[in-house]
Amino acid sequence: MATPLYRIPAEVFEEIFKAMIEGGEALDNARTLMKLMGVCRHWHATILNCPRLWTRLDSDLPPEIAALIIERSRGLPILSLRWEADGRDHSNTDTAVLHMVTQNSRQLKSMYFQMWPGDLSNIWSLLESTTTALESLTIYMGSHCHEVVTLSDGVPLKHLFLKDVTLDFATPRLSGLVSLHLFGSAAPSLAKTLIQILEAAAAQLEELAISWTRGLTEYRQSSSITLPRLKNLKLENIPPSYSTALIATIYAPACSYIRVKESAHRKHDPTQTLDAVIWKPGNTQTAALLGLESRSDPRTIQISILVFLMAVRIDVDEEGYRRGDLFLLSEEPWRMVRLMREYFFHHPSSFSISLNITDATFKDDPLDLIPWSRHLQELILVYFDDCLRALEQLGQRATAPSWSGVETREDWVCPNLRSIMLHIPKKEEDCALHVAALRSLVQKRWSSADSEFAPANQPTKFDITCTTSIYEELQTVEAEIREIVPCFMFRTKG
Repeated sequence: MATPLYRIPAEVFEEIFKAMIEGGEALDNARTLMKLMGVCRHWHATILNCPRLWTRLDSDLPPEIAALIIERSRGLPILSLRWEADGRDHSNTDTAVLHMVTQNSRQLKSMYFQMWPGDLSNIWSLLESTTTALESLTIYMGSHCHEVVTLSDGVPLKHLFLKDVTLDFATPRLSGLVSLHLFGSAAPSLAKTLIQILEAAAAQLEELAISWTRGLTEYRQSSSITLPRLKNLKLENIPPSYSTALIATIYAPACSYIRVKESAHRKHDPTQTLDAVIWKPGNTQTAALLGLESRSDPRTIQISILVFLMAVRIDVDEEGYRRGDLFLLSEEPWRMVRLMREYFFHHPSSFSISLNITDATFKDDPLDLIPWSRHLQELILVYFDDCLRALEQLGQRATAPSWSGVETREDWVCPNLRSIMLHIPKKEEDCALHVAALRSLVQKRWSSADSEFAPANQPTKFDITCTTSIYEELQTVEAEIREIVPCFMFRTKG
């Protein structure tokens, strides 16, 4: 006992042994602990007298090992069960382990089941047993199950994940939820029921995900629910009426991630869409996510908007730190962008926007930079029609001259624009239109030859991408433009 190793407190050894078995399978953990017990009497006593090392149970354990783990957990509510049935035939060994776990169900702190409906009968007695200490429940059903799981009385659940199996949501144990994930038929058919669950768990809830659910009904709530700790919200492939009801009802000032994907087969009234709810001017939830809620201290907010095939992604940075992420999937992203630009146009806060439209067209609604003008700092466009219109609009002034009659730098469309990246088409006549618009823009916006008008602020980056076949033809144009805008450059692609 003279060696310094024996003077290390048992609590320190406990943490070391916990780290050694963390993340391992239950059987491997038990074998590791038994090997460590054979090193010396001191380690043997330490491990034997530390019930928190004996917590993991799963479907691969032999009955004798399961019994050993339960015995050494000393009746504490610390057991964690992971059961993966996957439709297999249950042996007497499985039955024996399940029976032991059921007899000691008051010790269960978490349960994870991955199975098919046919497996439910084998674990039904466990699910209906007394689980007073249970804090985390996951049931991952391989296909829809018609049975309803009823929990016993006990401490409030913290984490609930259900897929294609229904829970009796009348239980009072949902009032302490930190995370709630409902997939497939697990979600209550009435949005009203889900909203009641959220009201009960409002003070603690941090994560909410509803996915791949059909047959849900619409619900109109007259007042909003504040979820002060909600950080992540995911609504995917559920009826728009259901997701609209949730978005319209929830207010989560700390939310930093929202992902919304519309159901593939939706019928909607254009005035009642989910997009219209999210981007309704004055929407406090959207403002909170974007960092644009009412505030007295001036902060630098940078909003990056990426529009691509059937999706819009918005990243928010505040003072150099990422604040939020809004990911919206839609079959008509151009409609969403139209609503979005109106939202930003009417918002009084000061912020800058980076607009990147990569693989989406505006169909019958041409790109209009005027509503973005006050906030736009970076513009990236790929489609040629949008690029031509942008070149034409950037050569215009957005406001009338000031009272003194003198034009200022702030009179231009997008006066704070610092970075521009556009594309020029290969077709000769289309290319000529773009080059003409480019020359006109540069002369109007940045040339100081006309002393009557104040030129706009110089950009720090102005790139136009063209095909290799026309690149050499545009070298003369590039040299001409760089005399006025030194950062200008043609880049080749393909």
